[in-house]
Amino acid sequence: MVENGALLGQFPPGQSESPDQFGLLMEEGNALKECVNAAITELTESGELAAIETQWLSEATGVPVIE
Repeated sequence: MVENGALLGQFPPGQSESPDQFGLLMEEGNALKECVNAAITELTESGELAAIETQWLSEATGVPVIE
């Protein structure tokens, strides 16, 4: 979790042409891109990302859906 971060809203599921559920913006050519991609892959393969989604990004969190 990001210290002092806030989750203000979420987009409705299934409203995108892309199956990706998350996004991250980085400046083109950012040297951290490969490290971030590797970390996301590791979290996904270990199942830890699914646990994070359940705890912080599910409907149970009460975060309003952005219409």
